[in-house]
Amino acid sequence: MSGNKTKPMYGEDVEMFIENVSDKVLREDCREIHKLMQNVSKEEAILWGSKEGQALWGSAIVGFGIYEYTYRSGRSGEWMRLGYSPRKNGLSVYLGCGLPPGVDEEVKALGKCKSGRSCISIRRLSDIDLNVLETILRKSWHANDQIIENMNKRPSKEQKNSKKQAGPVSLKVGKRAANKQDTTSKKKKRRT
Repeated sequence: MSGNKTKPMYGEDVEMFIENVSDKVLREDCREIHKLMQNVSKEEAILWGSKEGQALWGSAIVGFGIYEYTYRSGRSGEWMRLGYSPRKNGLSVYLGCGLPPGVDEEVKALGKCKSGRSCISIRRLSDIDLNVLETILRKSWHANDQIIENMNKRPSKEQKNSKKQAGPVSLKVGKRAANKQDTTSKKKKRRT
């Protein structure tokens, strides 16, 4: 089973990554959102990319905080709790576990942006209200705690399989199942 292509790239220089952003305004926006996310998360930034030991400058993400997850299927990985990436058309802001519940009004008040399930796309920071963005980031950071806790409470695939192997706690056969068995046996009798 394959894992995430985008992984933390420990040892990569985040400051160098920001310095290599060619658009001056976008580079300054990166510095500003970097400070904001560091203030919210109280974590050091880690560069995320898709090649081990080599950051892909055009597609790398600067992330803050890491959480590990395991899906019911058994697939597992790690992801950032908050992050941003300079893109061709502006900044992409990543909210690790998605937009937290109850931030619809904040997103509307944010200003000129596009939002998806776990990403907010911003052309320029000057197009939005930074105080509102900070509120969204803080709510997302704290909502992640609850989401991660709930994810860890779910039974793993192995735990579910062990319960199945032990057999059901109770077995109940309804009338529909009994009737279906009866009609099947009647059809077999008619054919002979």
